[in-house]
Amino acid sequence: MLVASNVSLTVRRRVEELGRELTPDVVDPVTWNAVAFAATLNVETYPAAIQSIHRQGRRMAGFHETYDMILSPTLAKPPVALGTLRTDNPDIEAYRRALVEFIPFTQLFNMTGQPSMTVPLHWSESGLPIGVMFSAPFGEEATLFRLAARLEATKPWFDKTPALSP
Repeated sequence: MLVASNVSLTVRRRVEELGRELTPDVVDPVTWNAVAFAATLNVETYPAAIQSIHRQGRRMAGFHETYDMILSPTLAKPPVALGTLRTDNPDIEAYRRALVEFIPFTQLFNMTGQPSMTVPLHWSESGLPIGVMFSAPFGEEATLFRLAARLEATKPWFDKTPALSP
C-alpha cells in the first residue's frame, strides 16, 4: 500500500511537470500496476499501513533490547541475470514472484528503517559475491561500520571482482 501510493504520487507529479497525461503507455507495466492499485485504496489504508510499519519498528526495538545484531543472508539466491527483474515485464505476478524470491530478507529492515549493511563474505563458484547482512538497533550505524572494518581486516574483499562473461 505504501509503495504503491508513493509510486503513484511521484509518477503523477512528474508526468504533470512534463505536461503529459498519465496513461499506461508512458510508464512501465510494474509502475502502472502500482498506480492502478493505489487508485483502488481508500483514504484509511495509508494511515493503517503507517501504523503497521511503526508497530513492526517497535517490535524490532524490543528484539534489540535482548540482541545486539541480526545476521542473515542478504539475498535468497546468487545475483540473478540482468533483465530478470525488469519493470517492463507485462507479467506482474511473475515480476512479483521473482522479486520476493530474490529479496525476502531485506524487506523487514527496509520497512522498519533499521540500519543494515551487507558485506561480501562469501563468493560463488563463478566468482560472484554472496552477501551477508547485519542489522543493528536504531541509531547504531557506527556499530555496523566498526563491524565492517573488522570483518574486512579479517577477510578482505576490496580486491575481489567477478570475472566478466563474454
